[in-house]
Amino acid sequence: MILPSNLDPQLAQSLQAWVELAERVLPLYIESARHYAQLSVGALAVSIAFQEKVLGQQGRIRASMMLFGAWICLLLSIGAGAWYQYVAIKEIAWIVEGVTRGMSPYDVPLQFPLTIGWLWPGYTYGMMVVTFFLGAVLLVAACVQQILTKSSKSVVV
Repeated sequence: MILPSNLDPQLAQSLQAWVELAERVLPLYIESARHYAQLSVGALAVSIAFQEKVLGQQGRIRASMMLFGAWICLLLSIGAGAWYQYVAIKEIAWIVEGVTRGMSPYDVPLQFPLTIGWLWPGYTYGMMVVTFFLGAVLLVAACVQQILTKSSKSVVV
């Protein structure tokens, strides 16, 4: 990244080191966010295939509240993963821009609207992970519940 030439040399060197570290680490987080989104899409597809192939439901799928909750969590995880991929890269640009204006790198997130509160990349990444795992647990529980419900209906006493 090219820094402005009017920066204090010590600040420019420190900022350059920070940017280089971010450029090495950030792609790893972005790649994992992409994987979480892909796993979430796969889990959604598997849940529908499970309804059709294992439970034999045809036409409209009847979703229990647990399955519906799993779908909501997985969709939130996909959305958070996509948002993270955008805002994590933007944060580096905002920090560099803020430092060139004389702000501390730690004060910059307070000055830019997309990094306030839960929209900050760290919180977004955390929300993605939590909603993915909550969705996965709910999905497994919903599938087990549906299998048990189906097997209890087919038992003749």
